[in-house]
Amino acid sequence: LNEGNCKNMPTPQGGLYSGACAVRSPDPKQEDTSIQWTYDTGFQYRWTQYRLQSAIVPVVPGLDTKVTIAGNEVNINIPKEFEGTVGMIIGDPCISPDDYCANYQLDIAPALKKVLNGMSEHTKLDYWMMVGDLFYDQFGPSTSSFYQGLTLKAMTKMSAVTMGNHDYWIAGSPGSTMPDDSLGYGHMQWFAMDALSAKADASKPFDFSGNPDAGNIADKSNFFWYNMIGNVAFIGFSNAYSWGDQYNFFTEACAWVGNTNAPLVVLLGHWNVDGMGCPASEDTPDVFNSIKSIPGCTNLGSKLKYIMGHTHCNQITEKNTGFMLGGMGMA
Repeated sequence: LNEGNCKNMPTPQGGLYSGACAVRSPDPKQEDTSIQWTYDTGFQYRWTQYRLQSAIVPVVPGLDTKVTIAGNEVNINIPKEFEGTVGMIIGDPCISPDDYCANYQLDIAPALKKVLNGMSEHTKLDYWMMVGDLFYDQFGPSTSSFYQGLTLKAMTKMSAVTMGNHDYWIAGSPGSTMPDDSLGYGHMQWFAMDALSAKADASKPFDFSGNPDAGNIADKSNFFWYNMIGNVAFIGFSNAYSWGDQYNFFTEACAWVGNTNAPLVVLLGHWNVDGMGCPASEDTPDVFNSIKSIPGCTNLGSKLKYIMGHTHCNQITEKNTGFMLGGMGMA
């Protein structure tokens, strides 16, 4: 058992399923009959040593739901709507001794696992998210190793990610492409986000229309998601695509936000400036300013915030509004 995720998912009627779970196993023969998987297949194109099983599991917010996954009894609990929540957001986690991870010797991985496991054990954690450059991992072993160090309780907390430049191109930009770069394909299957790519058919959660062997990065719909956890609404996106390509996604997300009445709305990206794979005006601060003109996001005022990484610092970039979380071992 490498990971289990539970998160809210849109229904075809525009509401929310109570929860969904995904499990990744390195053993393609591993099966579990206690859940009827709607998706059960080995990874495609990249990180093909892994397998993904996914299903929508109804739960009642605020109450425990027990399910059995790969022989493990798993307790799922998501916060009630508008209930106060505790979350942890991580940027640019650097945990492996390689050319792209400058300060791995700071023992970032043990510290992160200790915090996530400890908070989960004491029910002080509702969700955790990462805003790109996800362990600087080209092939999957660093990611797998990190999750193997998490407790089952930590793995069943709701989680989500956004993509960073190193998640597409390990050297950091499309001008430095390598033959085995993930181009987002390995990452999107491991983290199995509640993305727009799964909206039409839960049995086909990914858009594989691109071909990484031809140099195509994975389709933008695999990385755009929105949900509400307790009293916080999130919009997650990838900066690697143009504003025009994602405008309809932001229109949909903002219309949803306008109907949630959430006390807090957080935009999650990665790039803080354009370049290195981010088109002009698609960096997180620019997108933050752009969505304020879209119906549903126009009157949020101080309720709307943004969080990003990329530049390897931890700082407030805009008072009470913008935050950079990029110093997790790379600073």
